[in-house]
Amino acid sequence: MRISCNILICVLFSLMAICPGCQENEIDIKPEIKLITTPGPTGLTTDNFTFDARQTVNPSGGGKLFFRWNFGESPVWDSQLSKDPLKTKRFMKPGHYVVTVYAINSKGYSDTTYYDVNIRLGRSAPRPVIRMVPDTGHFLTNFLLDARLTRDDEDSLNTLKFKWDYNGDGFWDTEVDTLSIGSYVFGMEGDFKPMVEVLDPTGLRAIGYAKVFINSVDQDIIPDFSWTPTNGAVGDTILFDASKSHHVTNDSPVFKYSWRLGEGEGWTLPADTPSISYRFRTVTDQQVLLKVTDPRGLFNTTGKPIHLDPENFPPIANFDVSVPYGNIRTQFRLNAWNSSDDHDTTSNLLVRWDFDGDQIWDTGYSTEKILFHQYLSAGFFNLTIEVMDSKGLTSKYSRKILVSPWENETGILRDSRDMQYYGTVKIGERWWMAENLKYDYHKYDDSHSDMAPLYIMFPSLPLNEDPTTVETFGRFYFVRDAVPDRGGAGETDYVHPLCPRGWSIPTKEDWEQLIADTHADKNPENLILGGNSDFNGTYMGFADYVFVYSGGMVVDTIFTFRDTFKKAWFFSATKPHDENRADLFMLKIDRNGPALWSGWESLNLYIPVRCIK
Repeated sequence: MRISCNILICVLFSLMAICPGCQENEIDIKPEIKLITTPGPTGLTTDNFTFDARQTVNPSGGGKLFFRWNFGESPVWDSQLSKDPLKTKRFMKPGHYVVTVYAINSKGYSDTTYYDVNIRLGRSAPRPVIRMVPDTGHFLTNFLLDARLTRDDEDSLNTLKFKWDYNGDGFWDTEVDTLSIGSYVFGMEGDFKPMVEVLDPTGLRAIGYAKVFINSVDQDIIPDFSWTPTNGAVGDTILFDASKSHHVTNDSPVFKYSWRLGEGEGWTLPADTPSISYRFRTVTDQQVLLKVTDPRGLFNTTGKPIHLDPENFPPIANFDVSVPYGNIRTQFRLNAWNSSDDHDTTSNLLVRWDFDGDQIWDTGYSTEKILFHQYLSAGFFNLTIEVMDSKGLTSKYSRKILVSPWENETGILRDSRDMQYYGTVKIGERWWMAENLKYDYHKYDDSHSDMAPLYIMFPSLPLNEDPTTVETFGRFYFVRDAVPDRGGAGETDYVHPLCPRGWSIPTKEDWEQLIADTHADKNPENLILGGNSDFNGTYMGFADYVFVYSGGMVVDTIFTFRDTFKKAWFFSATKPHDENRADLFMLKIDRNGPALWSGWESLNLYIPVRCIK
């Protein structure tokens, strides 16, 4: 019996040498190998033998059990020590083999057993293997079908014979011969299952298969494309150009081009030209696909992402003019800062001006948004601005400007409360607003929030309650709430500060001086728009009201506009000397008559306001 002194055994022996009295009875500790072999002591080279030592006896004091194996093919152990008591072995050559099993437990005691196996030559069928080169391709690819990796346990490759069905249609394409390789062009798209049958010298045979997908993609076709503009937006027309597409080996390819441009649309029809224009309709990142096809029907595709900004709409052109009326001395202030664009900031927009509306631009494009202009002649002018964004889109906006031939000194007033601009005119020694007040105290004056019910009952009014009329005609104001120290019945504690800082409601003396300075008593038209005073009064009439009650409470107010476009009304801050009267001094000009009326009228009216400085 051979015992190999491995590390574990040596350690155990050393311990025994140090402590001889510690040795136990070998009979009680030594393992005993029990080996079961299937199929038995004889078999064929085609058999798989199982060697089972799981029934080996290991006394309770022996600890863990380890095995190693030698199957008699060489003097070297076929395995290292392990806990595995079960091995499977196939003997590939006939002959007599002595199988050695060695077992040792953790106490260092071991057992060895031997088993004789006689092997006769057996016969097994070949094991076909098909390798395809390349592993995929198109219908014109010449594939190499290689069965040289086929193996037979008893016979060498050069003794085997082969028969091929290249496309797997069930019909053999070759006779039986020694050719282990072949080539084939499939000629159409689809999934194919090439098949080879292999025969060994004893007549045993087996069939092997391969799988291949045949397409129409030619990797030697290199599709490529670019587009302009590179930073496009929805709504832009994008030009795609595939002229960079080429073939690896053909210097002068003839291609057809198809495109898939996203947005749920399919492929375009093949075209000879390499370019296409397209206008995207959605805001998204699009994946654009290109398919390039040669005359044989082979193609290749590529895709590229294209980022689209939201659609670029034309800018919104707009401007404010300090005063819509003036004379040949007036410096009109033009402000285009309220122009806007969906992509560009206002500061980056370009503007140009046509001052007289003759469709000839008087300035070039500039980013300057504020300028002053003086007209050298009188008339109505269609002042026009054109605004251009960074994409070249433009829009226009026009306003009518009245320029009188008079030479009264004019100016500009900016109301700091709402930043509204007003034209002013100097008449005699006084400066007057040359247009009606537009200030909405309901919106801007929050210093008397406790007066909220009065704001509802007595708001400032646009003409016919239409807000779009304010820019042209100004607002109507409730006289009773506009004039301080008016006295009389029904007096309230609050007065709306209508005029801008430094300006005030005119007094009776102011109006009388205006009449004297303009000779309006002889020609009231001098105070009307276009008159020689440049006061620019308008025939706006006035408005009165009635309350609507519910449950004893005011729930609404109904306003009625009277004398609209027929009479011009103006009121003052002067009350009569009679303390019992509650009316104010007012002026009225009737467009149907030359007379200028002045006198005392009710406080309970809505009338446009002119301020004086």
